[in-house]
Amino acid sequence: VRIDEWQRAIEKAGGIKKKDDPKLLKKTLKRKERQKKKSSAEWKARIKKQISEQSEAQQKRKDNLAARMTKSKAKVARQKARENKGGGGRRPGFEGKNSFIN
Repeated sequence: VRIDEWQRAIEKAGGIKKKDDPKLLKKTLKRKERQKKKSSAEWKARIKKQISEQSEAQQKRKDNLAARMTKSKAKVARQKARENKGGGGRRPGFEGKNSFIN
Protein backbone atom coordinates (compact mmCIF):
# COMPACT_ATOMS: atom_id res chain seq x y z
CA VAL A 1 0.00 0.00 0.00
CA ARG A 2 2.84 2.38 0.93
CA ILE A 3 4.63 1.63 -2.32
CA ASP A 4 1.52 2.49 -4.34
CA GLU A 5 1.15 5.81 -2.51
CA TRP A 6 4.79 6.65 -3.14
CA GLN A 7 4.47 5.62 -6.76
CA ARG A 8 1.43 7.86 -7.19
CA ALA A 9 3.18 10.77 -5.48
CA ILE A 10 6.22 10.41 -7.75
CA GLU A 11 4.06 10.23 -10.87
CA LYS A 12 2.05 13.28 -9.78
CA ALA A 13 5.26 15.23 -9.15
CA GLY A 14 6.51 14.14 -12.58
CA GLY A 15 3.47 15.65 -14.28
CA ILE A 16 1.64 12.42 -15.05
CA LYS A 17 -2.09 12.75 -14.49
CA LYS A 18 -3.86 9.88 -12.78
CA LYS A 19 -7.53 9.51 -13.49
CA ASP A 20 -8.66 7.55 -10.48
CA ASP A 21 -10.95 9.98 -8.65
CA PRO A 22 -14.37 8.27 -8.55
CA LYS A 23 -16.31 11.56 -8.32
CA LEU A 24 -14.63 12.98 -11.41
CA LEU A 25 -15.02 9.71 -13.30
CA LYS A 26 -18.78 9.61 -12.56
CA LYS A 27 -19.10 13.25 -13.54
CA THR A 28 -17.30 12.61 -16.81
CA LEU A 29 -19.49 9.59 -17.59
CA LYS A 30 -22.64 11.61 -16.90
CA ARG A 31 -21.41 14.42 -19.15
CA LYS A 32 -20.67 11.98 -21.96
CA GLU A 33 -24.12 10.38 -21.62
CA ARG A 34 -25.79 13.79 -21.75
CA GLN A 35 -23.79 14.68 -24.84
CA LYS A 36 -24.78 11.39 -26.47
CA LYS A 37 -28.46 12.04 -25.73
CA LYS A 38 -28.26 15.57 -27.10
CA SER A 39 -26.43 14.44 -30.22
CA SER A 40 -28.98 11.68 -30.79
CA ALA A 41 -31.87 14.13 -30.50
CA GLU A 42 -30.21 16.55 -32.91
CA TRP A 43 -29.60 13.74 -35.39
CA LYS A 44 -33.24 12.63 -35.24
CA ALA A 45 -34.37 16.21 -35.82
CA ARG A 46 -31.99 16.49 -38.77
CA ILE A 47 -33.32 13.31 -40.37
CA LYS A 48 -36.91 14.44 -39.84
CA LYS A 49 -36.16 17.82 -41.43
CA GLN A 50 -34.39 16.17 -44.35
CA ILE A 51 -37.35 13.88 -45.05
CA SER A 52 -39.81 16.78 -44.95
CA GLU A 53 -37.65 18.89 -47.27
CA GLN A 54 -37.33 15.97 -49.66
CA SER A 55 -41.10 15.46 -49.79
CA GLU A 56 -41.62 19.21 -50.34
CA ALA A 57 -39.16 19.16 -53.23
CA GLN A 58 -40.91 16.15 -54.78
CA GLN A 59 -44.29 17.88 -54.48
CA LYS A 60 -42.89 21.04 -56.07
CA ARG A 61 -41.48 18.97 -58.92
CA LYS A 62 -44.85 17.24 -59.47
CA ASP A 63 -46.60 20.62 -59.54
CA ASN A 64 -44.07 22.03 -62.01
CA LEU A 65 -44.38 19.01 -64.29
CA ALA A 66 -48.18 19.21 -64.19
CA ALA A 67 -48.07 22.93 -65.05
CA ARG A 68 -45.67 22.21 -67.88
CA MET A 69 -47.96 19.52 -69.29
CA THR A 70 -51.06 21.73 -69.13
CA LYS A 71 -49.12 24.52 -70.84
CA SER A 72 -47.95 22.09 -73.53
CA LYS A 73 -51.45 20.75 -74.08
CA ALA A 74 -52.84 24.28 -74.35
CA LYS A 75 -50.18 25.12 -76.93
CA VAL A 76 -51.06 22.04 -79.00
CA ALA A 77 -54.76 22.93 -78.77
CA ARG A 78 -54.02 26.50 -79.96
CA GLN A 79 -52.05 25.17 -82.91
CA LYS A 80 -54.85 22.78 -83.89
CA ALA A 81 -57.40 25.59 -83.59
CA ARG A 82 -55.22 27.77 -85.78
CA GLU A 83 -54.94 24.99 -88.38
CA ASN A 84 -58.70 24.47 -88.41
CA LYS A 85 -59.41 28.19 -88.49
CA GLY A 86 -57.55 29.12 -91.61
CA GLY A 87 -54.87 28.07 -94.03
CA GLY A 88 -53.69 25.08 -92.09
CA GLY A 89 -50.55 26.90 -91.05
CA ARG A 90 -49.26 27.47 -94.58
CA ARG A 91 -46.55 30.00 -95.31
CA PRO A 92 -47.00 32.15 -98.40
CA GLY A 93 -44.71 31.13 -101.22
CA PHE A 94 -43.64 27.81 -99.70
CA GLU A 95 -46.59 25.44 -99.37
CA GLY A 96 -49.57 24.92 -101.57
CA LYS A 97 -48.48 24.21 -105.13
CA ASN A 98 -47.28 20.73 -105.98
CA SER A 99 -46.20 21.38 -109.55
CA PHE A 100 -42.66 22.45 -110.27
CA ILE A 101 -41.83 24.61 -113.28
CA ASN A 102 -38.32 23.29 -113.84
